[in-house]
Amino acid sequence: MIYSKIVGSINMEEFDSIYKSSEPYLIGGNYGESCTQGADGEWYIKATPSNAGMKLRDSIQLVFQQVIDSSGSGLCAFELRETGTDHLLALKVGSLVDGTFNTWISLFQADTSGTLSWVFNPPSDPEVIELMAHTGIKRVLMKPTGKNLENFIIAIGSVRVNDSDTGVHQYKSTWGWDNYETDLVDM
Repeated sequence: MIYSKIVGSINMEEFDSIYKSSEPYLIGGNYGESCTQGADGEWYIKATPSNAGMKLRDSIQLVFQQVIDSSGSGLCAFELRETGTDHLLALKVGSLVDGTFNTWISLFQADTSGTLSWVFNPPSDPEVIELMAHTGIKRVLMKPTGKNLENFIIAIGSVRVNDSDTGVHQYKSTWGWDNYETDLVDM
């Protein structure tokens, strides 16, 4: 079982663990295009003026911290944890407008048994709606940053909708869109 909650602070040991697990997927996506690997094995940002030369890990941690510090501003960070162990499974950050969570960054890692089966075998839509109800998140919009993530999003049943202004493909969660007026058109 899994439970969710809005993030009020970051445990750095947990952040380091989930970042390390997610780094290959981040580098495999568009972050890899804006980073270079240093002689120390760390990934450094080369493209963004505000954080050029910063470690990718530190830049992502900074985004999470800024969102957490600006609570109530339409920005949101939430986590998924394993029931019974409180093991951190996922950490996500984005904007939250009218119940729609627009995913910016998504980090994840294996459960306590060492598998990612929780990711590939999500609960039923009604269970997910109940899981997320107390967070204010009613539906999720995802913009995958690499073919591997896009393939995963398709595999779990998400539906492609009209592309974002930046040309990035967008996908909506399988849950939470009933009776929701939107200009998102299924592709």
